[in-house]
Amino acid sequence: MPWLDYSPVAVVQLGSLPIRLWGVFVALGILVATAVAARRGERVGIPRDVMWNLSFWMNAAGFVGGRVLYVVEHWRDYIAQPLRIFAVWEGGMAIFGGLVAGTATVVLFARRYRIPLRVLADTAVPTLLLGDAIGRLGGAVSHMYTGIPTSFPLSYMLDGVQRHEVGIELSLMSLLGFLLMLWLERFKLPLGALTLVWYALERFLLDFLRSTDLPNSDPRYAGLTMAQYFAIGGMVIAGFFLIRFWQRGQLRGSRA
Repeated sequence: MPWLDYSPVAVVQLGSLPIRLWGVFVALGILVATAVAARRGERVGIPRDVMWNLSFWMNAAGFVGGRVLYVVEHWRDYIAQPLRIFAVWEGGMAIFGGLVAGTATVVLFARRYRIPLRVLADTAVPTLLLGDAIGRLGGAVSHMYTGIPTSFPLSYMLDGVQRHEVGIELSLMSLLGFLLMLWLERFKLPLGALTLVWYALERFLLDFLRSTDLPNSDPRYAGLTMAQYFAIGGMVIAGFFLIRFWQRGQLRGSRA
């Protein structure tokens, strides 16, 4: 029996103003993740205002990158009406596009403020998992991430078919990843790279649970979603950095 068989709620009305719950949870995730990152930054000598500025520009870049990749993935939906590309209120973001743009922002900030890249990455990047865990709940309450048919309890009914609630599963996996990074911190491991490995593996595996038989299903290329190909690329890039750290004897080093 599905545990999550509730009526989806995508929008709530605040008077005459429609509020999209997905956006509310994403904003909450950003605020919580930034607050945690700012506190972590103080422990290694990074001023709070630097972390809040980083969050602003990283999320701004991530928003643009995520939208661009989503449009590329779903180009058929926009080819006839290209101006809909700018209709961001309709929804449509691809998180790996955001991660690429956000990662570039971290690199630029490290150079701008002369903070060692590993220190900044190990401090800020793990909190993205916490933000993702909160933000995904916005998709879960509206059943945004339709899954394949299942008898698994973390599921809901859609047109008489019991399906995975992938939003909840993504949220739980991101929360577990964040807690794991906090535990690994004591070993002074490169948490920025390990966070990327975790999230890439999370998306690669859980995208197999996304629907393939519905009109809103993500397109597949040789059996994989675009996000899964980016996940493979993310694991390769993170693996490269981990190997470099190991070769330099920096796999376990001080972040201070």
